[in-house]
Amino acid sequence: MTAIREIKATRIEVPLRHAYVGSRGVRRSYLKTLARLTTTDGAVGYGETDGSDEVFARVRALAADASIWSSLRGQLDPSAAFARFRTAPKADRIAVGGIEMACWDVVGKISGQPLGRLLGGRHRDVVPMVCEFSAGPFPGSVGDAEIDRFFADRANTARVVAAVAAVVARYGYRAVKLKSIGRDPDWDIRVMRELRQALGPAVRLRHDPNGAYAADDAVALGRRLHELDLEWLEDPTAELEGLRRVRSEVRTRVATNMFAIDFEQLDRAIHLGAVDVVGIDPFHWAGLANARAAALRCRVAGLGVFMHCFFDLGITTAAMLHLAASLEELPSGMDTCLYLQGTDVVQGGEAAVRRGCLDVPQGPGIGVVVDDDAVKRLAVEEFVALV
Repeated sequence: MTAIREIKATRIEVPLRHAYVGSRGVRRSYLKTLARLTTTDGAVGYGETDGSDEVFARVRALAADASIWSSLRGQLDPSAAFARFRTAPKADRIAVGGIEMACWDVVGKISGQPLGRLLGGRHRDVVPMVCEFSAGPFPGSVGDAEIDRFFADRANTARVVAAVAAVVARYGYRAVKLKSIGRDPDWDIRVMRELRQALGPAVRLRHDPNGAYAADDAVALGRRLHELDLEWLEDPTAELEGLRRVRSEVRTRVATNMFAIDFEQLDRAIHLGAVDVVGIDPFHWAGLANARAAALRCRVAGLGVFMHCFFDLGITTAAMLHLAASLEELPSGMDTCLYLQGTDVVQGGEAAVRRGCLDVPQGPGIGVVVDDDAVKRLAVEEFVALV
């Protein structure tokens, strides 16, 4: 009888090629947790999630949760085993996201099926990507004082636009999400106007302050940005009530990946009429199966869906491509920060965006091969649990 016999979790630190700057701070590197599951038959599956102290601790606790692993004996069914985590605390949901992903990889390898087919069907082989760009172009070594000086000089919007345009030209992106530092609406207006002028009407633009502005300021900003025909404003202010107000007073669509990140919040967002579009990922939603259920719930309610990026490495990028492929209706693109990353943990390195798209992997399971040497090189902590 097939069962999971070993769980190995490795926490890694991944340096960024460029610093990632937004209203919620600066990232020069990030932590990830890689989950490696081995079955009694020797099949191996990989998953990926956040690497914060809290989430890594929750992964360890879940590895010791006998109720999960007993439910997976015989017929490995991640959908049933992890459904109950829909209502779990956020850190548990994020931890489950990596473990459940590894389970799906195992199931796909055992059955010889790509993940997208297991999740509900493979409706496309290519997924359009969205370049999620830092609020400014900074080297990884940038200091806080240098960042402050940069945003104090509005002439530097030209440097932001030049950096974005270079990435768009190199990879062919047809959609760009620009992060905002959330300090100066006039800066945001200027940089978005210059972006529209530089990229033209064919490139879709999204603006994302990560909830930094007060509702009054977000409404005023949205009204001034209307002339640019943005695809949407993403989390221009905090909480669903604030988003509802912006949506009612601004003609541009409103999206969130911060304030409707579980089923209770999603139902409330629908009830309030707070947003037009919701970001979906396997982490906030406790796994790929639950994320797909959330996407379907959005579609029934008439809401748009996009695939949210969690500083994804190759394992999650591949899994999210399968998730997007499994949805009958094409999502509004898949966010990616690949241009920031200088390394990856899958063989072949970071995925190659061409003409603004990525191919959905063809192999069984998630469809990527993990580079064990890269994992060892980046590892900062690990543990192994026998089930």
